[in-house]
Amino acid sequence: MCQELQCSSDKQLEKGLVYKAIFKATKKGMVEFVTAIWSACPELVSAEEEFTWRNPFMCAVLYRQYEIFRLLCCFSLKDSILAATDDEGNNILHMAAMTEPSARRNTIPGAAFHMQRDLQWFKVTSLALHY
Repeated sequence: MCQELQCSSDKQLEKGLVYKAIFKATKKGMVEFVTAIWSACPELVSAEEEFTWRNPFMCAVLYRQYEIFRLLCCFSLKDSILAATDDEGNNILHMAAMTEPSARRNTIPGAAFHMQRDLQWFKVTSLALHY
């Protein structure tokens, strides 16, 4: 599959639902899948969701997928990815401050723990912007 991606046009990738698969895998934290796709086709790192214009790293932060967010350090496009904004003008730091409802499931209950986790996400994301 990865060899086919290298030869595919943007239209073929969209028709083959590759973009949707990347975002779904990102939101669910499927690191191996995302890594394999990006290794075969690195330009997909800067893909944008159809309606929100969010890139995969914005989604990783929004859905609290730390392992996928860590992959950002491997790409030379890091600065442009971190500087990107979505359709509402939100950048990756805004994503760290937001909480997607599905990202809250299966976590430790309690407002203090949620606040602590979100504060850690904000720190990790803001540190990435400075390096």
